[in-house]
Amino acid sequence: MYIHSIDLAALTVLVAVLVAVLVAVLVAVLVAVLVAVLVAVLVAVLIAVLVVVLVAALDKHRATEIPLNGYDALRPAGPTDQRIDQRQYQQAIGSLMYAAIHT
Repeated sequence: MYIHSIDLAALTVLVAVLVAVLVAVLVAVLVAVLVAVLVAVLVAVLIAVLVVVLVAALDKHRATEIPLNGYDALRPAGPTDQRIDQRQYQQAIGSLMYAAIHT
């Protein structure tokens, strides 16, 4: 009888340890799943906020066409308008082109 009672006690301890290990594994898995779900929800919320902010910024800063009718600064030169020396103009443009290409 004594041997059977020891086996029953050992079996009880073994079952208790197995249950404890199983509960610990289940808790770890549940925590990992919960963390993964929370991270996914947080990322989704951040993406939604970013989309809303970008759409609002794009709506605020849309390009508009500017009509040039009546703009007095853009007109053909008249006979009384002062003209720049053609050689001086070509030298200035050449210097700008050299700086843009070679630097």
